[in-house]
Amino acid sequence: MKDRICKTESEKHLNDELVRLAVDFANVVELDDKTYAPPSGFKLITQTCNDKENAVLIYAARLWRPSGNPAAHVSGCMRANDRAFNVQAFHSTGQSTLPGFVVVGAQYPHDIHVPILKDAIAQVRKATGYGRVLFIADTNQEQGTSIDVAEALEISGASTAQTSPMYESCCFKTAGGFKWDFDRIITNFGKITESSLMDEPLPSWAAISLHKGVHVTIQVDEATR
Repeated sequence: MKDRICKTESEKHLNDELVRLAVDFANVVELDDKTYAPPSGFKLITQTCNDKENAVLIYAARLWRPSGNPAAHVSGCMRANDRAFNVQAFHSTGQSTLPGFVVVGAQYPHDIHVPILKDAIAQVRKATGYGRVLFIADTNQEQGTSIDVAEALEISGASTAQTSPMYESCCFKTAGGFKWDFDRIITNFGKITESSLMDEPLPSWAAISLHKGVHVTIQVDEATR
């Protein structure tokens, strides 16, 4: 919010990419603008923990709707007034025959063990009976694979989960530059058929701690439902 050019251009870029990639779900952190509006057809679930720290779960509303069960949604902070997360169960609006599943969007502390997030996922799974989990997060893990993250959260089938590659996505203008593989997508259902690091030349308005976005395509068919 301190840099109006960065605010305007980054939000435009985000919206353009949501549409261009036909995104189903996205997790965006530190989107410090209460007036932000996604493109038509997308909706938000936002958790704010302090004046810069939030997690915004964006979903394609024409394809997916949040469960109406109050216990199927948990948002919070993994540390005192810090490190936001959203856990939400979703159903198809009728465009897909995929049964309900749980989506997690988060920004981790520098610790793989986050009991409050693990408990939130367990609560939503218990309330809905859904075992399928899609996890999208800045994990801030200097050590440990995505499988380690899934196992620490006690996600079912963690040891054989599908994950995005360990892309060096963090961070712009920090010591060593883009050398940290913090940004991960994990799914215990379907098959990741494509993955990419949004590695285009960085724009002039990029802020110091900008991460490169990670994108995957998950194929779900009768054999993996």
